[in-house]
This record gives sequence, C-alpha cells and structure tokens, in this order.
Amino acid sequence: MDPARRARRGLRWVLIGTAVLAAVTAASLARAEGERERGRKLAIEKCAQCHVVGDHNPYGGVSNSPSFYIFSERLEVYRERLRTFDQRRPHLSRDMKVPPAEIRDIIAYVEALERP
Repeated sequence: MDPARRARRGLRWVLIGTAVLAAVTAASLARAEGERERGRKLAIEKCAQCHVVGDHNPYGGVSNSPSFYIFSERLEVYRERLRTFDQRRPHLSRDMKVPPAEIRDIIAYVEALERP
C-alpha cells in the first residue's frame, strides 16, 4: 500500500475515533447534568429542612447542620458521610432512608455546587 493511501486510511480512523469520542462525551455530559439536576431536586426535597442547599434556601437550615456548600468544598471529608448519612445521627434516629441511586444523584449535585 502506498504511503499516501496509508495516511488517508489512518486519518479516516482518527476522524471516526474522534466522532465516537465526541458522541460518548456528549452523552456522558448529558447524563451527568441529569444526575446533578435530580440531585438538586432531591436535596431540596429531603435535606433543605436542616441544611442550606445551594441558592434554594440561603438563609435556611439548622445552625449546626453543615451547608451543601461546605460539603462541596470539603468533598474528601463529606463524600463518605453523604453515602452513609442514614447511618449517622440525627438521620439514624429519624429513620431517613434514601435509595443508593438517589444518594449518587445528590453527591453529583454536591460535586458540581459552587458558592455564588
């Protein structure tokens, strides 16, 4: 096979690979955005009574409950606490159960949250 033809074939595979990567990335970003939006809605529904949840209730929450802004700024500490929140006080005594998929969505929201 001559070098020019080999180069065109290689370029074709690069273009195909780039298109596939772009499609996968777009689908992943759309899924992540959906998870974050579901997480925001769940946080407002299930957590805003005690925690400040982004711009939803900037002056709400209970004074000794960390805000979701603090969760997002200290993810290395709070990611595991969010995963196991239903096993921790005061959630444990209130029998607050949230399915793992919903907890993942809430964590996706927290990971994307930034202070205004």
